[in-house]
Formats: sequence, structure tokens, C-alpha cells
Amino acid sequence: MGTHADPLPTDALRRPRELLCAAPLKQTLRRAPSPPEPHAAAPSLPAPHAAAPHAAGGAQQHDRISRSDAAAASPPLIAAASPPLVAAASPPLVVFASGSIAGLVSRTLTAPLDRLKTIDQVAGDTSSAGVAERLRRIYRAGGLTSLMQGNSANAFKSMPEFGVKFWCNEQMRVALCRDGAPPSACERLACGAVAGAASCVCIYPLEVAKTRMSVAEPSLYRGVTHCVLQTVRHEGLRGLTRGLGASLIGIIPFSAIDLALFNAMKDSVATRTAAEPSALAVLCCGAISSIVAQLATYPLALARTRMQASGMPGHPREYSSIVHCCKSSYKRGGIRALYSGIFPNILKAVPSISISYVIFEQMKQRLTTLTVAS
Repeated sequence: MGTHADPLPTDALRRPRELLCAAPLKQTLRRAPSPPEPHAAAPSLPAPHAAAPHAAGGAQQHDRISRSDAAAASPPLIAAASPPLVAAASPPLVVFASGSIAGLVSRTLTAPLDRLKTIDQVAGDTSSAGVAERLRRIYRAGGLTSLMQGNSANAFKSMPEFGVKFWCNEQMRVALCRDGAPPSACERLACGAVAGAASCVCIYPLEVAKTRMSVAEPSLYRGVTHCVLQTVRHEGLRGLTRGLGASLIGIIPFSAIDLALFNAMKDSVATRTAAEPSALAVLCCGAISSIVAQLATYPLALARTRMQASGMPGHPREYSSIVHCCKSSYKRGGIRALYSGIFPNILKAVPSISISYVIFEQMKQRLTTLTVAS
């Protein structure tokens, strides 16, 4: 029988393509070509018998090293593309304090625009005068005090309002996302709706006082307490809850859209940048979410404000329900009447809500750091 070459090891045939080009170019050029052996099919094939296991073992070891180096150089695509887990909730007191500070600062900085918006909503001012001209009129009527009229009640009620809203949103997020996965769109809307409803109910008497102090004559109320006492004296406790149904109907969709859209955009930015969003990014997310929520729910906010002012001196009680208020407003001026004061409201709400989000995120991070450090 004639002799024949042993079959090549299967490991050598399965050697990856990159091993063929693994040697540096200089070593390839310096190596002198050796004549092929008679029984070898090609010079690049391993030697038979004893050399084959050694070559196969070297190929396997080199293959393992190459794969480990490649894995260390580039992170797996699946891990990079997977959504981040929900961050652990901050301490409740930290969230409440951060929200309270954010509400106080943001509402105080935008108090003149808030008063102009309230006057437009109650009086139905659709004049062609610009926002700057109407602010000058308010200033000429009473100076800086006139521009800030009603801000004491507004700031006083904004602190617990924003504190409760952010705290409820945080607690709802933790309760709904026990598996650690990011919340869905429906879960975000539910968190925002519950947070808005809870904050509205907690501070509603102060909301009524703020509205009445903004549209009343400067000498009518001496302060928040006096406004609340006068309302109870002339209208009973029901006067402090007037328009609560309209407020809930308006604030629940507004808060749901605003908080859900803001948190979704903020999480998207964090995922894309692999870092906490900057203050500018948070500001932009808050502005966009606020504008969308305002446009979607403004007629309900208009009905709420008019029902809150209804029954006070100079404003007879003329609305029996939200539907009645919206119908009456539409009959007087059409769609434009339902959006009376929308421009100053956006000018007030966009910076106010955006600033509140920025301050809340910054304060929460700092207070959490101090709490952990202590």
C-alpha cells in the first residue's frame, strides 16, 4: 500500500481568518521562503503528525487571547443599547424640601406675569396692547407693589404645592416600577396625574386666596390670612373650595402631560449622553413639556380661575359649573375667549416651570449628597 499524508486537524481548518494576517509585515518580509515539503499541500499548512497538535493548540490559545482582547476593547452592544434602570428614590424629606424651594423661587421670579395672566383670565382682556404695555399700566397704578400683588399668597401656596407634587410623583414612580425597569408612558401619565391631584387638593384654599388677591383692589385684602377670613365670613367654607372640581379636571391632565413628557425627555437625554442632564437640558425639557401641557388644557384652567373669582366683590357669581363657564366664554368671544390670557400665561408658565425643574433637580442632588455624607 502506498503512503499518504495524514488528514489535517479540524482545529487548524477552523482557524479564524485574522490569524492568517496576524504576523507583522516586517517579520513576513525578513523570513526567507522555505521550499515546500513533498507531502505538504501548501507551505502555509501545518506540518503533519507531531507539529499538528502543537499548531492547533497555539491557534486555540491565540484565538482565546484575540477574543478576550476584542471584548475588552469594545463593550457589548446589547449592554450599551439596553435602557437604564430606574434610579433609587431620594429621601422623601429631600424631595419635599427641594420641591418647596423650587416652587418659591420660580413663582417669585415670574410674579408680575402671573398677575397679568390672572387679570386676563378673570376680566377676559383681549385688547391689542402688548404684554409690556399692560405691565407698564400695572406698574403706573401702584409701582412694584402692584406688580407683585398676590405674590405672598402665591409663594406661600407654591411651597407645599410643589413639594407635594414632586414627592407624590417620586413615590408613585417607585411604587409602579418595582422591577427596576423604566416606567412606561401610561405609568408616567399616572404618576403625574396623581401628583397633580394631590398637590391641588392640599393647597386649594391658598389657590383661591392667591387668585382673589391678584384681581382685587390693592386695599381690599391686607394679606393671605385676611383674604381667607373674609372669604369664609361672606361665603362660608364653600367659598374656599369654589372651583375645586374645575381645578381637578384641569390640573390632572396638565400635570400628567407635563411631568410625563418632562421625565421622558430627561431620561432620553440621560440615556443618549450616559450622564446626568445638564441644567440647560433640563431647562429645555421643562419648557417643551410646559408649552405642550398649556396648549392642551388651557380652557380648563381658564374656567377654574373664573370660578375662583366668582362671588368676590366686583365679580358677581355667574357660573354654575365648568361646562357653563366654558359655554358662556365661548358665546362671548369664540375660541379666542377660551384662550384669553394664553400668551402671558405661556410667558409666565414656561420660565416658571422650567426654572422649578432646574432648581428641583439641582437641590435634590445636593441635598441627597449632604444626606448620604452625614
